Amino acid sequence: MGSDSPEMPNIDTEANGDEEDELDVTQLDVTLELLADRRRRYALYYLREQEGGIEVDELARRIAERDDRTRARNHDQIQTELHHKHLPKMEAANVVKRDADAIRLGRSASSLEPYLDIAAELERPP
Repeated sequence: MGSDSPEMPNIDTEANGDEEDELDVTQLDVTLELLADRRRRYALYYLREQEGGIEVDELARRIAERDDRTRARNHDQIQTELHHKHLPKMEAANVVKRDADAIRLGRSASSLEPYLDIAAELERPP
């Protein structure tokens, strides 16, 4: 082609841009989904205060203490929810890592920090 012809767009470059935008939106969707449940947020608040791992039973107890809507008899329910609902979702997003029964923050937890800070501020007890 001559120098007078318009440049053709690079399809690969445009596709990569779209994929990158899609990735950003997907990452935002995952972040918002992770933070949508108050018990997941409570778990993350507590886990980011820990230097090492914590057992699921202890995490369930801490969530029960923080959740005003929880009665002591719901500790087992919270522990079950952690095992079957919350932890698998957070593990899939690399936000937490489980070693046997111990849980700690995972590689991707730092990407939640700004959103978690805002949520913590809004949920701060009076």
